[in-house]
Amino acid sequence: MNDILAEARRSVLRASSTDESPPPPPGALSPIEDEDVHFLRCPVHLRDYNVTDHLPHVIYPCGHTVCREVCVRESRCPLCRTNFRNHALNRSLIEVISTFNTPLSEPDPKLEDNAFLHVLQHKQKIVDSMNIPLERWNGEQWNVFSLLVNGLKTHANVCNRTWIDAAGCNGHLASALRKKLIHIRKVVYNRKLLGWEEIHGLPLGV
Repeated sequence: MNDILAEARRSVLRASSTDESPPPPPGALSPIEDEDVHFLRCPVHLRDYNVTDHLPHVIYPCGHTVCREVCVRESRCPLCRTNFRNHALNRSLIEVISTFNTPLSEPDPKLEDNAFLHVLQHKQKIVDSMNIPLERWNGEQWNVFSLLVNGLKTHANVCNRTWIDAAGCNGHLASALRKKLIHIRKVVYNRKLLGWEEIHGLPLGV
């Protein structure tokens, strides 16, 4: 038995030592899928929440969030089957959605000045090749991803999820960009609340 276990360990080590896929560069995102932004959509209807006709509500006592339509229709949480005691608007999530989708200030940049669009146009072949999980991206693909994120940061006051949806990126790339955009927009929104908009040189942290 010990010989079998030892041989199994050696096989694993040989397989890992022959893996030719390069590791992600320092500071890179860990592998993610579309499910990483699942909190932005109703888990029942699989439709994105908004601030008009598809509002997110939190269920008591279990704490799960679904759309208001589900809360009105059901008597049990569709995720854990806990009986409803009450439900209320998830105001924290509404704030995130509003921040994520609404321009904060300034008009949209002219098309020729749109840094995000410029990368999409000039790196189209590489962008199209990024339809694989993030852990399999090579150095050139990570560089393009960094350029796209920098484009979002350049227009942080006006860019929103529509930019990513309109880019037509594949699922892996789009999900990674959405996750970055959530953080960018949250930082910019909080700086606006604090009156830090005129302070230059502050990092966005992504």
